[in-house]
Amino acid sequence: MKEFHIQWHILNRCNLRCTHCYQDDYSANSELSIEKLKAIADNIDRSMKRWKARLNLLLTGGEPLLKEEIFELFSYLEQKQTVKQLDIITNATILSKYIDQLEKFKKCKNILFSLDGVTESTNDKIRGSGVYKKVLQEMNLVESKRFKKILMFTVNKKNYEDAFKLVEFGKENNLDGIIIERLVPLGQSKDEFSNVLTKNMLKKLWNHLLIENGYDASKSYEYRALKIEYQKRNKKEKIYKTVIKVANCIVGQDGCAIMPDGSVFPCRRLPLVIGNLLNSELYDIFENSKILKDLTNRNLIQGKCQRCDSSFCLGCRAMVYAVKKNLYGEDPHCWK
Repeated sequence: MKEFHIQWHILNRCNLRCTHCYQDDYSANSELSIEKLKAIADNIDRSMKRWKARLNLLLTGGEPLLKEEIFELFSYLEQKQTVKQLDIITNATILSKYIDQLEKFKKCKNILFSLDGVTESTNDKIRGSGVYKKVLQEMNLVESKRFKKILMFTVNKKNYEDAFKLVEFGKENNLDGIIIERLVPLGQSKDEFSNVLTKNMLKKLWNHLLIENGYDASKSYEYRALKIEYQKRNKKEKIYKTVIKVANCIVGQDGCAIMPDGSVFPCRRLPLVIGNLLNSELYDIFENSKILKDLTNRNLIQGKCQRCDSSFCLGCRAMVYAVKKNLYGEDPHCWK
């Protein structure tokens, strides 16, 4: 593989309690010392060297800026030649206090921040009172910095109509990109089944975003997420072109999630421990995990997902597991 993608959750602590959050623990119980975090970084580095791969790493939480040692970890990771990019996912409510420190790290190119509505009323019902105004205020401070601003939007029935307005929202707020993912009910949102989109709702949204921007939607059922990118000639110039990129499943392919205690998940929304980086090498976990092998074995998948002629789509195992409690069931979101 040429590149590997990791979302590293360095803590569970957070200053928000969003209704759709996939966490169910906000304590510091599983947090590691900086020495152990560096040991994990070394472990990842060894695997990238073995695979001759470059690493795209996202540090997140919880709220990662609450981790006292985050900048020491940033500095340590910045020195790793295998690390291609080192970005952060934040709720942006306390970003202004740390933005100057973040700017010191050249491999940190994007700030990914969360909103779940294009209006205050929609967002704050999900993320908490006052969050909408606070986040936009904080992100305005990034304008004078070199970072790209990427909005993370989790679509569900509460903000479904807002999702159709995201392209214009991004232009109005001078964003560089928007990533749209769907609600998977787990953690704090494990009882939010009524807010999970139906497959027809997701199809309508995916096809709208693709077709309206000049893209083929014939295989939109394969896409786990969409990314809207706004291309600009320079930082100050208004957006002049909108590009859509599609995200396919990383499970068993070219990515994983790491949890605060060093545990490895196939992806963050599929909470199955396949190993721990404090006692096993990442390459050994990834290359020899029976769970990963089974999840990518079409013969074990059930229903129309087994019969599908897609070359790589096996249905969203995270959604199947959350909704049906069956790792190998038919994807309820597939509209093929």
